Amino acid sequence: MKRFYLGLVVIVSFVLMLGGIIYSRRFGNGLLTDASGIFLDGDFQRNKYGEKKHILLKFIKSRLMDSEGGITTNTHPSMGDSNTLSESTGILMECALINNDKNLFDMEYRYIKVNLVTENFFIKWKEGNDVFCNASIDDLRIIGALLEAYEKWGEKDYKNFALLLQKKIYDVQVKDGSLYEFFDWKYNIPKTSTPLCYLNLKVIKKLQKYNKGWRKVYDRSLNIIKKGKIETSPLFYKYFDYNLGRYSFDEEYQEKGGICLVYTLYTALSMAEAGIFDDELLNWLRNEMEKGKVYAWYNPYSQKPVSDMESTAVYALGSIFAGLSGDEVLSQKLLDRMLEFMVTDENSQYYGGFGNSETGEFYSFDNLMALKALALAEKP
Repeated sequence: MKRFYLGLVVIVSFVLMLGGIIYSRRFGNGLLTDASGIFLDGDFQRNKYGEKKHILLKFIKSRLMDSEGGITTNTHPSMGDSNTLSESTGILMECALINNDKNLFDMEYRYIKVNLVTENFFIKWKEGNDVFCNASIDDLRIIGALLEAYEKWGEKDYKNFALLLQKKIYDVQVKDGSLYEFFDWKYNIPKTSTPLCYLNLKVIKKLQKYNKGWRKVYDRSLNIIKKGKIETSPLFYKYFDYNLGRYSFDEEYQEKGGICLVYTLYTALSMAEAGIFDDELLNWLRNEMEKGKVYAWYNPYSQKPVSDMESTAVYALGSIFAGLSGDEVLSQKLLDRMLEFMVTDENSQYYGGFGNSETGEFYSFDNLMALKALALAEKP
């Protein structure tokens, strides 16, 4: 009789386990199996991404950053760029917030105040005495990070400085609810157009709490993005010209016949961070990954790649977008494909980075976006 009950327990256990496998494969609940049949749950995945994040952060600190927090833009030995971009400092501040790393956040904050912010509270798009322009996408990213840091750690200096920066942007780059791409303070003129991906809806919405004028900017920006899809395509135009009321492609479109997917993903991510989801683009991205890869450049009408180039940043942005949109399976697929480009040779000076070990060329944007995607994937 005991043997009967024992056999029954084994059979029931097997059926339940088999049912769990079928359910997980059918509905994608985060329970995965490897080739040997060992279950890999969400904790395993998060631990894997956490380990890769730490390796990448070590590479960034040792190969891209200096002692003050400056970040090399391109490490190529002869054709590189050692200047720090406001883009880089802002993304690293976001990563520090995700990781609850106040020391790293404060290092970048000090760097910005000393090296990038002018006495009139403009943020230079890159360091240097001959730089007289900003970039609204980077300014809003930094302002948003400072406001989030204030909410997280309670230091009023973060908020006060963020409000000084937003006032400068609002005063010189906003007209009738239109947020211009940049302002040239040497010639005192703005560029009266914007890339759609520069319109950071989440931060613009948050700024309404401190300056009601941003409400009009939010409404105008959201309308521009919503109408910014290319005809019969899930992809977005890059630019909108306020004076002409017209959208346009990337500068490279005439030459390459394609558009860069980074801009489309950044635009969709801006909406997703504000709680507005683009199911059409998500489905397209899912279908592309079912073919095994997502490419950096696509013809917007045929929706076919115009080159076989893949991009670390595209996979990182796609993973973040998919995660925010609720598709964890797609988010992990994109992240896992991205990780295939990480330098895994522990004897290499570039171990943990994303770039070309043969030429020594590693871009800050690729590595910082990868860091952000991994940091988010590590979180429960």
